[in-house]
Amino acid sequence: MDLSMTSFVNTSHQLEEKCKTIVNNEKRDQLIVTYLSERHAEYVNGTRPSFDFPANLEWLNCENQLSFENELNGKLCVLDIFTYCCINCMHVMPDLKHLHSKFSIEDGVMIIGVHSAKFDDEKSTANVIQSILRHELDHPVVNDERGIIYDSLDIQCWPTFVILGPQGQFLHVLHGEGKREMLMWLVRLGLRYYDSLGLLSHHSIPLSLERHKIKPMTLSFPGKVCVVNDGDDIVISDSGHHRILIVGKDGITRSCVGNKEYFEEGFVDGIFQKARFNNPQGITCSRDGKTIFVADTNNHAIRKTYRMLAQIDLEYCEVTTIAGTGNQGNDLVGGGAGKMQALNSPWDLTLGPSPGCEDQEVVLYIAMAGSHQIWALALEDCVWFNNRSLRRGCCLAFCGSGDEENRNNYYPHKAGFAQPSGIVSTNSSLYVADSESSTIRMIDIKTGSVKGLVGGGLDPKDLFSFGDVDGIGMSAKLQHPIGIAWRACSKDVIIADSYNHKIKIINPTKRTSTTLIDGNCGPGMNDKIVPDVKLREPSGLHLSPDGNSLYIANTNAHVITMINLQTMEQLTMNIIFTEAVSDSVDNVNDKVLVTDAKPVIRLNQVCLPMDAYGEIQISVTLPKQSHFTPGAKHKWIYVKDTAATTIISLDKFRGKFEQSLEILTTYQLNSPRAVDAFVVKFDVTVYYCDDLTGTCRIAASRLVLPIAVTEKEEAVSSHSIALDFIVQ
Repeated sequence: MDLSMTSFVNTSHQLEEKCKTIVNNEKRDQLIVTYLSERHAEYVNGTRPSFDFPANLEWLNCENQLSFENELNGKLCVLDIFTYCCINCMHVMPDLKHLHSKFSIEDGVMIIGVHSAKFDDEKSTANVIQSILRHELDHPVVNDERGIIYDSLDIQCWPTFVILGPQGQFLHVLHGEGKREMLMWLVRLGLRYYDSLGLLSHHSIPLSLERHKIKPMTLSFPGKVCVVNDGDDIVISDSGHHRILIVGKDGITRSCVGNKEYFEEGFVDGIFQKARFNNPQGITCSRDGKTIFVADTNNHAIRKTYRMLAQIDLEYCEVTTIAGTGNQGNDLVGGGAGKMQALNSPWDLTLGPSPGCEDQEVVLYIAMAGSHQIWALALEDCVWFNNRSLRRGCCLAFCGSGDEENRNNYYPHKAGFAQPSGIVSTNSSLYVADSESSTIRMIDIKTGSVKGLVGGGLDPKDLFSFGDVDGIGMSAKLQHPIGIAWRACSKDVIIADSYNHKIKIINPTKRTSTTLIDGNCGPGMNDKIVPDVKLREPSGLHLSPDGNSLYIANTNAHVITMINLQTMEQLTMNIIFTEAVSDSVDNVNDKVLVTDAKPVIRLNQVCLPMDAYGEIQISVTLPKQSHFTPGAKHKWIYVKDTAATTIISLDKFRGKFEQSLEILTTYQLNSPRAVDAFVVKFDVTVYYCDDLTGTCRIAASRLVLPIAVTEKEEAVSSHSIALDFIVQ
């Protein structure tokens, strides 16, 4: 290692320690300016070399490769050495955004992300671009795929800030998170110092932001998914849009919790359209489907949405905060009451019993990614370890020391986790997807003891034992698993092996890991199925109540993918926002689904005697190589017309149907005389799947049927009417 880099790191640390002891702002500023002048003198004297970027690296968010010989000359540069999987790296991104809000490129400050990957999957430039989009980064990022910059600067951890002077001279290095104040001091005083020397430049540097190159998406990085109400509703954390969606299994959005159109982040309680989230991830629901719990990750809070159901109308919908202050905490013990207890990046949630109580919904368990622990929030008074009482609303650490490691232990607070990001409960156990150790862990709820099931290595400090190998115990290798679900019928765990783009089955008894779906090439269970399941860092899983369907938050594909586990057929949910759905409590089932502005199909005229009666059927013709969406309830509604009301009476005016040639309603003509024609109108919505693309679609049209009324027939008989809906 370059000895000058060792002294540089040591000198940086010494300055930070001195600044902690100085309360006088002027004295602290003078100390930092003296420090900066010493670093500049080292550069002038040639005792410490300057830095510039290697050639032939891929640059993102900017038009050209940047260097201190050209564009960066005269700029104070802040290098953010990061890897996008790392929760600590995510924690410093607000610091960079704060810095960007205070100092512009024209002020002389340039922020540059240096992505030096930990995992193999992170080395791909395409995946780095997804990370830039997910975290809304507006500064240049260079993909240090081979770790050239990382090694040359002798970086020891993620994240690391390296502050460089206007000619690339080394000024300071900051390790880890929680360094915003020191960063701001150094940049503010660095600008002043180099401006006084005439070395600062205020020129612009053109950027080419990745977010300006993509089309709007219905979903943005959906993090988790949850099936409720016997499978009729799907709850989605639309993380990149900072909202929660409640959709029917037909894909139609019933409620949007958070801003529907502008995707505003925030921390606001209230009715659905007023509430705001910030990168919500984990979601879980009460058994009755009325309460949805949300891990509001970047707000470091647990939120609750409550829905009072009265048939199909949502009468009362509100978001409340039940734990967390809205600011990142560093408490590793807890014990505070709900909203008074600071949390640290909660990532996933599950409901379960307490150690001394069998009630399945008395405790909300939290995968606390930021503090590398499992926490618990008591939803009711319950019994804790050692027969202690735990009061309702108390939020505390359940398991994990807070050290980032892969340590299994009988004693819950001596165990170690590494960014747990998925959690699911059974009657007696918690299963955890421990992302940074690339392991699946099991926790006994009664004792809190932790044991490893698959993945990882022998050394608890080794967080680099990852790969893609089916096997037993530690011989099996995973790569940053995030999603996890329990399949009760077979008593196994299904996981999203996220950075391998695979779905795998874990047998807790045999401690085996087996690939179920290879998202790189298709399903692995049935050779007859076309290999078209494309998974891109899937992060959330949930099973239908019967265990036959697996819903996947296919995060970097920006969709929800559903797999029929019996046939291995895949469907991509087509999320539909209708004009009838508001941000809050409106439900599309009682709304006219098609307006006059939507497609209109004029049917052939039928002739009926003036006293005719009979049935009205729906006849649907789908495109070739498509089929009705399994389990979907297609909708129809009669559009009342003043002229027709006096002539025809219907038994029903709206309803649902499941298949073609199904009877919708009966009718009776009441015409006193023959008339040339009148029309009846029906709005029809059909859900179907395209077998070629594997996507679910919606077809909605207004069917207009002209009816000519003739004289009475001598013999009265029924006359059936067929509404022919040909889906184009």
